[in-house]
Amino acid sequence: MDDGRGGDLKELTPSTQNSMQTKKLITNLVKGRFYRFAYRVMNINGWSPMSDITLIRTAVQPSQPDAPTLISATSSSITLQFYKPEDNGGADI
Repeated sequence: MDDGRGGDLKELTPSTQNSMQTKKLITNLVKGRFYRFAYRVMNINGWSPMSDITLIRTAVQPSQPDAPTLISATSSSITLQFYKPEDNGGADI
């Protein structure tokens, strides 16, 4: 995993035979930042090559936007004003 700023990849778990994990909790991530990940696995024959690098963006549910405002209405159409939420959750809306 990198630092979310394009830095070098760092091991999350030491590369030993006793480090067989299927899950890893990562904390202190920055919302909206892209983190790079790669992995490898081990079996009786040894370690595999590293996987391709994948990007994961840290994001959460955006805040609730204000209610839409009625601009105009006729018998056949309606025009509404929509608003962006104040917090986009870390990803473009």
